[in-house]
Amino acid sequence: MGTLKQIIVVGRGPAGLYLSTLALAQGVGVTVIADGLGSCALWGGHWDFVSRDEQGHVVQDPWRWWEGRPPVPEADPVPRSVWRAWWQDLARFWRQLGIVPDHEPPRTNRWLVTPVGTVRPVFLAPQWHWAEEEPRPVTLVGFHHFIDFPVEVAAQNYQQETGCRAEVLVLPHPPLWTPAWQPLQWAWYFDTDPGREWLKDALRAASAPASLPLVFPQILGVDRVDAVFSAIQAALGVAVGEIPLTPPSVGGLRVQRRWERWLRRRGLRLWSAHAVRATATSVELEDGRMLTADAVVLATGGILGGGIQVAVNGAATDPLTGVDLGQATTPRDLGRLGYPRPEMAVPVVGRQVGGRDCDRQGMGGAMILWSGRRVWRHLEAAVGEEAPSRHEGNVGRLS
Repeated sequence: MGTLKQIIVVGRGPAGLYLSTLALAQGVGVTVIADGLGSCALWGGHWDFVSRDEQGHVVQDPWRWWEGRPPVPEADPVPRSVWRAWWQDLARFWRQLGIVPDHEPPRTNRWLVTPVGTVRPVFLAPQWHWAEEEPRPVTLVGFHHFIDFPVEVAAQNYQQETGCRAEVLVLPHPPLWTPAWQPLQWAWYFDTDPGREWLKDALRAASAPASLPLVFPQILGVDRVDAVFSAIQAALGVAVGEIPLTPPSVGGLRVQRRWERWLRRRGLRLWSAHAVRATATSVELEDGRMLTADAVVLATGGILGGGIQVAVNGAATDPLTGVDLGQATTPRDLGRLGYPRPEMAVPVVGRQVGGRDCDRQGMGGAMILWSGRRVWRHLEAAVGEEAPSRHEGNVGRLS
């Protein structure tokens, strides 16, 4: 029988990192090819199960919603026990990375605050995110000249939508600030010891309302965010949280950096290169080099359909394989485009598998988990290994 020894993953977004983790955990060598940072910079760092139904109504209990519903039409539904095992495995793995989820996994969707102060459903999220089962009174913290988070507008919207009080606390900008700072520059500043001390002093001077949680825009550090949270909580004795901002996302970059460090320590090879063609066992790069492996997996769907090529007439194709993905006549159609099935000649993982509108329904996390597990099972079977059971109820630990 054949043995799977090496795979190539094209794409370094959440789906590519997840499939790479499954492979490395089983002793398979992985090379990731990516052109730039990938979609993690567009990703808030949280994983959705399903947030809204087909009509756009909020789904309170995603476990019940998925019962009897296959991820793609030709697949079988996933039993609740298998979903739970996958989510628990992901949460345990997050803890290995130093990313602490507040539930493993949650019982229901919870409420995440948006940059404009509205709330929306969220499933598994790092503890950095301010996500609550029920909204409660908070203090929203803004900064002078930080336009990515209109704190007064957010407070007004939060109060109107939830009926809960939202105090506003506006801090000055740091002494090193320049008008060129974007959210990432703010986050790098708070990673430093002077930045953390300045923030503590600014909060004390501003006399934040006692007892109310402090909810910041998501800029409290990149690699040292945990130290920033601890410093604020120790200094003021209140709960701290963040609101994910629009891309580029600090939260997604935090997860990516910790995840890739873990993968590299276990032998991941990361190539910064542009792939132009892919087959089941090879990838051609823009500079003419050809890489081969036992299998190739595409993780190029990305958020909002990144990696999909749309012609002037609306015909959508995968640029690496030429696979027809359907017709996009309006921008909304991009969310519905999808690869026909995970078991294509070049298998695909991620949000774009199966044509579900993951952006509208908030189910990108579920599609990544399902497609990653299904493709991994397909790869093992394709090289002659005994395939797992139909629903893969025996879920292997990522660690």
